[in-house]
Amino acid sequence: MKIVLKHLAGSISGRTDTFDAAQEIVVGRDEICTIKYDVDRDDLVSRQHLKLVPSGSCPSGYSIVDLQSRNGTFVNRQRISAPTCLQHLDVVQLGAGGPEFRVEYDPPPPPTSRPTRLASGNEVSAARLTRESSLPTITPPARPVGRLTVERMLGENFRKVKGESNKAIYVGIAGIAVALGIGGGLYLYLQHNSEESALRAKQQQGLLQKMDEQVKAQPAQEAQMQAQIMQLGQQLKAAQVENRKELSQLAQNANPTPPPVGTQSAGQPSPSAAAYDQQLQVALQQFQNNDLAASMKSCAGLIKLDGNRWEAYALAGRALSGANKQAEAKNYFVKAEQLAPADTKPQIHQMLDQLGQAPS
Repeated sequence: MKIVLKHLAGSISGRTDTFDAAQEIVVGRDEICTIKYDVDRDDLVSRQHLKLVPSGSCPSGYSIVDLQSRNGTFVNRQRISAPTCLQHLDVVQLGAGGPEFRVEYDPPPPPTSRPTRLASGNEVSAARLTRESSLPTITPPARPVGRLTVERMLGENFRKVKGESNKAIYVGIAGIAVALGIGGGLYLYLQHNSEESALRAKQQQGLLQKMDEQVKAQPAQEAQMQAQIMQLGQQLKAAQVENRKELSQLAQNANPTPPPVGTQSAGQPSPSAAAYDQQLQVALQQFQNNDLAASMKSCAGLIKLDGNRWEAYALAGRALSGANKQAEAKNYFVKAEQLAPADTKPQIHQMLDQLGQAPS
């Protein structure tokens, strides 16, 4: 047979403990107890409150003994002060208003009825003592009702105050956690915005610095460009002066082709030679005035007038070179070198060298 204890109230309410019938069971809040209640929640239970003892004199095989607990032991709502036999389905309470458990036997005893017998003197005394001690209005001298009631009320109030304090603490902790979360998020947000603002300010400062450097460098660049333009202008003027000198020298060195015998008097140029020289002066003046197109046109007329003279070819080569028509200029210089007298050929050959296309 086994004894089964089903807990009905208290910190271990709903639990079921099963023991062998020959086992002694100590109940209380002490660590050595067989059934241990919670130290804080079950404060009506003594450290060693009661014990269930195998008893051969009890029909069920178990008796219950109160271990001088402060708040007493109750069986079926009746307080006991002496060992009492436990029957199947008896309810045991540890202190008035304390935890409860129901006693069951496995297997349960069969319902039996026994004949009435005469109680002995000892049983009558024990029964009278049990009934008298279990009356709710009678308490032992060492445990006055007023003291127990005050302790129970104080215990209940303490639990309520403790519960309210715990709630207040939990609410406070939750509020602090929420405040910390909101504050941390706001701090991170402000820090992120501050870093972005600092980065944008740094970028804008860099752009302004570059613009300032460009503005400062622009006058120097403009001055450099103006100096280069002036230098190019001077070089162009120098080239024009050089060209004019060379053409003047060519004109001075020009030897008109002698007229055919019998067509003119001695010491007088032929009409065609005079016209050629006059038109050559016009073409030379046009070249000096940088009117290259008109100068080339005049040279073309001179070549038609007299294609055996070298001056028009040389002047046409200079005009074409000034117009960046180097290939055509070369042809005219070659023709001029072929027709020019020996003392003039080196000058024309030098012009070909300047074009970088002198014949080998």
